[in-house]
Amino acid sequence: MNWGTTILLTFLLLVAGIPWHLPDALAPERKGAYLSRLTVLFERTTAFFRRRFGVKPHLSAAVVEVASRLNAGADSTSAWVKTLPRHGFACPKTASTADLQVAIEPYLTTWEQASLTGLLAALRFSEAVGAPLSEVLTGCADSLTEASRAARARKLALTAPKASATILGLLPLGGIALGAVLGANPLRAIFSGGLGTISALLGLIALCGGMLWMFRLVARAEKA
Repeated sequence: MNWGTTILLTFLLLVAGIPWHLPDALAPERKGAYLSRLTVLFERTTAFFRRRFGVKPHLSAAVVEVASRLNAGADSTSAWVKTLPRHGFACPKTASTADLQVAIEPYLTTWEQASLTGLLAALRFSEAVGAPLSEVLTGCADSLTEASRAARARKLALTAPKASATILGLLPLGGIALGAVLGANPLRAIFSGGLGTISALLGLIALCGGMLWMFRLVARAEKA
């Protein structure tokens, strides 16, 4: 196998594998005039590494612990500040809904936004009518747990389509590798400038288009 075959195989492997190793879709960052494109890119990059190598956030468990701390006599700010970092979220400055949203939102995926929206609405309701916060959070915990289970089940159900698309994307790579092993030199046909080159380009376009289409369908299903 010569160097040209190695380069082509590496390129096809990257094309076939990259879309399915992208992070789950993240919650949209709050856009303001003061945020530059570089800042947004940096936040997305750090969020990706936090999600891949950091502690997996568990909002429902955090809410249950906050309710337990409140029942034990802790104040609201202390309960949130001590609880959220233990469950993979940032440490909020205060217990206000704005600070809690900033601390929680970057760690959630798009299909978990309904859970955060419901939690913030419950907190605002508690502040408006004076309802006991611990009881409100206890009521939210069950719905958050069900939403988390639904998200995990949806992600598990989409594992098979992702794996199938990845395998199909690797088939051209396997064909080129097999041809090189058998001594057919498929690169010569691909780069000959004739019908072989046209067929290879059309096949590559079809492969990339099909994988992007499948990835879009999967992302749309994850957001449903």
